[in-house]
Amino acid sequence: MDIGTDYLLKLREDEFIASLLHRHTLPGGKAEFDMPKYKFFFESHKKNVVGPD
Repeated sequence: MDIGTDYLLKLREDEFIASLLHRHTLPGGKAEFDMPKYKFFFESHKKNVVGPD
């Protein structure tokens, strides 16, 4: 069985993920105003989470 990291290839090539990795290496690169897509991602996640009934 060949279990490699090929399944991660799409994540490595994703522009949004790449921008997150790049910005987190810069000092002050985590500001909400600096990355509106990042803020939107976290804010929209809160609306879509469904708790146990």
